[in-house]
Amino acid sequence: MSKMVSLKRPKSDKQETSGVSPKDFVNPEDEGVAVNLQHHHLMKLKGTDGQPLAGKMKSGNRVSFSGEGTVERSESRSGKDGERHSATLRLHKGAIEHEPDADDERGDLRTEIAKNAAAQAK
Repeated sequence: MSKMVSLKRPKSDKQETSGVSPKDFVNPEDEGVAVNLQHHHLMKLKGTDGQPLAGKMKSGNRVSFSGEGTVERSESRSGKDGERHSATLRLHKGAIEHEPDADDERGDLRTEIAKNAAAQAK
């Protein structure tokens, strides 16, 4: 696998937001590439326990992703800022390593204990 590189927008490319301090607003596009996973994707992607990741990932959890796909669209444009390039990738295969927060794991354990207790009470 190739070496991972930062996909955050370089400071030289970030647009100035007049009247707003950089500490007040961070454009999500400056922080990297957004990948939208639908329910059927999350049902296919399994965690280390072999179970689907659907419902297990919480905002802020760290993940590692690897995938295979094709270049769906590639574009180059010349403008006043020089050559600018963009591409759309269509991922066909993928894997995610999910690192839940310790609090999430304890919450899941409490839920499992409650389910087991309810089942024994019946």
